[in-house]
This record gives sequence, C-alpha cells and structure tokens, in this order.
Amino acid sequence: MRLALIGSPALNALIGNNVWETVADSATSVPYVVFQTVSTGGQTTHDGDRSLEFPSLQIVAWANTAEISRDVTNKIHAVLDGKTLVGGSMTSFQFNGQSSSYDQESRLYGEIIEYLAATNRN
Repeated sequence: MRLALIGSPALNALIGNNVWETVADSATSVPYVVFQTVSTGGQTTHDGDRSLEFPSLQIVAWANTAEISRDVTNKIHAVLDGKTLVGGSMTSFQFNGQSSSYDQESRLYGEIIEYLAATNRN
C-alpha cells in the first residue's frame, strides 16, 4: 500500500515519501501518513489453503491544520476507493469510515480513515 500512496502524483505533491507503517520516523515533517492493519480474518479453501485474507486497515493523515489533513485524506481516497492494487498479491479496498482527531501533545490534526480489504496471498 505504501508504494501505491507515494506513487500517486497528487498525494506525493503533498506528503512526498512520508508514508509510514505503524509509526512515523521521529524526524518526519508534516504532513505525513501512518497506516496499520487493525485486524485480519481469513478464508480457508476446500484444499486447506488459507489464501484469502480480509484485513481491516486504518490510515491516519497528520498535518498542522485540519484542512491539510482532509486534503491528504481526499487524495488517499482517490488512490484506494474501490480500487484493486496489483503487486505481490492483489488487494481490493472498500471504504469503511472516517473520523477526525487532534493530538494536543504534537498539536497535529489527524484524519482517520478505515478500509476493509480483500487480498489474495498467492
């Protein structure tokens, strides 16, 4: 997913390569994006192979203003909503919700988006 996000010209213009899995590097400049798998479920086939997974993903766009955070989020939607990414596995994304946050310690605004994914591990 990281490659798909930084490969988007519109998103890259806002955040560059600032896309991190789980935790951002401490020297990262804003705005940036952090993503993580919140949970995952699988499906076992008749031959016993569990090749399909259905992870729930959370992506947070952090910025100095709520407006920039929402702009980054809109660019993420353009990359993922209803799309299938082809790579080591094929992964499809379905939007599942969005909320806003503010971190008083860092003084950053976060826009949190959730996706349900379907991926074939073959």
